[in-house]
Amino acid sequence: MSALRDIDRQGGFVLIEAVVALAITSLALLMMVTVGGMAAQEFGKGQARTEMLDALEAGTREVRRHIDAFAPLPDFARPGGVLFEGRPDRVEFAAPMAAALTDRRDAIVQLAIVEDGAGAALVRYTRPLPDAAADAGWGEPVTLLQGPWRMRFFYLASTGADWLDAWSGATGVPGGVRLEIVDEASGARVTPPIVVPLRARAVLRCVETDGTCEAVAAGRERSS
Repeated sequence: MSALRDIDRQGGFVLIEAVVALAITSLALLMMVTVGGMAAQEFGKGQARTEMLDALEAGTREVRRHIDAFAPLPDFARPGGVLFEGRPDRVEFAAPMAAALTDRRDAIVQLAIVEDGAGAALVRYTRPLPDAAADAGWGEPVTLLQGPWRMRFFYLASTGADWLDAWSGATGVPGGVRLEIVDEASGARVTPPIVVPLRARAVLRCVETDGTCEAVAAGRERSS
């Protein structure tokens, strides 16, 4: 009888040990699945952030190229002024030689900030240079930047000391254009400000060829 009791007792211990081992194994597997899921989630977030930063870098590069294509062109509507208009949410200027950037060689470019509930997009519009009789409409929009951000343009004063909220081509050309991009949620800068100086270059005049305005060089003049 004593031997049978010892065998039953040993069998009970083995069963308890098996149950404990099974519980530990199950807990370990659960922890592995949980940690693996969290790691995959963090990896996905990191990959999405990397893709967003890559898109941001490519977009800001395009913004620089477009603004750098600016050339001073006289404004028909404002004698003595140039085709340039800047506001916090958009900038419009002549870029007659921007064939590589737009689908229209002789173009006026508008970079407009369009806000929505998820952030903002910076969209490019183009239209032909105006002639003396009519003004053509804007072409199809092209999105250069988009994300959970807030964006705003500023314009360098002629003195080179202050950044202004707006600029009219009636007063000449600003010293540069700055684009600020901040996070929609935190307000922190997503990237350093994008600053594009408006460099001195050939002043253009507009001549009509078969009723179409065509930009041609007319000497050189420094931006005011």
